[in-house]
Amino acid sequence: MSILKEKRFLLVLDDVWNENGNGWDALRAPLMVAARGSRILVTTRSLRVSSMMGTVPTYSLKCLSDNDCWSLFKRLAFVEGDSDVHPDLVMIGKKIVNKCKGLPLAVKTLGKSVTL
Repeated sequence: MSILKEKRFLLVLDDVWNENGNGWDALRAPLMVAARGSRILVTTRSLRVSSMMGTVPTYSLKCLSDNDCWSLFKRLAFVEGDSDVHPDLVMIGKKIVNKCKGLPLAVKTLGKSVTL
């Protein structure tokens, strides 16, 4: 990893589930030669992983409210976000949103797949 020596970087590790602390140490060790200001951003749903990464306090994202989920779904699923065009499908859409439990990725995935 001499290529990183004295260079700044931003490394994003998204949706990490591996709880093997030795593996994390092995990955991080060669990155320690990088320039000051380099960062590693880790996203995870595992509290164990976040505490293992550890240099700053964990920041937990909250789920979206039902209204925010519906707003996102509506914008993706209906042409120009206009649910008035299909009022009979609003109830079905709200049931779909409810099953997403406030998770924006689920809402986005389902909203894009049912464009009306």
